Amino acid sequence: MSQKQRKINQALGHKALNIYQIESRHLRQSSELITFQPPEQAAYGHKPAKIYVEEENLLARIWKIDFERKVGCMNFASPMEPGGGFLMGYDGQEETICRNSFLYPELKKFNQSFYELNRKVPNQGYFSPNVIYSNQVKVLRDQSEGKILPYRRFIDFASVSAPNITYMKLRQHPLDFRRIQADLHEKILRTIRMFKNNEVEILILGAFGCGVSQNDPYLVAQTFKQVLDRPEFLGVFKEVYFPILNNKSALNIFNRVLVTPITKQEA
Repeated sequence: MSQKQRKINQALGHKALNIYQIESRHLRQSSELITFQPPEQAAYGHKPAKIYVEEENLLARIWKIDFERKVGCMNFASPMEPGGGFLMGYDGQEETICRNSFLYPELKKFNQSFYELNRKVPNQGYFSPNVIYSNQVKVLRDQSEGKILPYRRFIDFASVSAPNITYMKLRQHPLDFRRIQADLHEKILRTIRMFKNNEVEILILGAFGCGVSQNDPYLVAQTFKQVLDRPEFLGVFKEVYFPILNNKSALNIFNRVLVTPITKQEA
């Protein structure tokens, strides 16, 4: 990324924070740290969600969804810094969200209980399985990241950190793929159950941990499939989207693993 683009990103992020300061008293957004696996609850029906894997920007998908639908979006959280490198203008899924919404102030609330804990106890690169669940966070811009949009769009975000294979390799920790899969399963299941418990209808997920953390896209896609195929989620979500950009390999693998022939015909 060029220095010029980093400065543009920084300016966008700072503007979002300035607007937050003005509007914060009137916002209904709130957050909680989920430190346990929510118990399984009964399904709502018999129909599985339609799953779509798209080569598109996360913000584009957010604004395409009907405003009447409650949307939940998984944020691939940095385990050690709220918002990752967003304040420095870096780019990534989390940074894109933070500079175009009011999520960052919610994440900062957990500096001690989540981020400082991960800095002190990185757990060999697995980090904490806890999820920061943020209700009704305002989103300001679409994929153009231009002007502040006049429409009111509110999203639930579940922020969770993937196991970091890059960290494990750098520190010469053993790569235990059974443990990695179990960790992914725990975090994804906790996230999806929280969306269910908060009556989310439309999910926006993605290639969780398949970027700088170097998780195997096939393993991640299979884990998402295992979780979404659980009977407890029948009739719960209407649609599940996986927007994936700048990662053709992950895009193809997620398509192959998650998208059914019927969904492909409808697309």
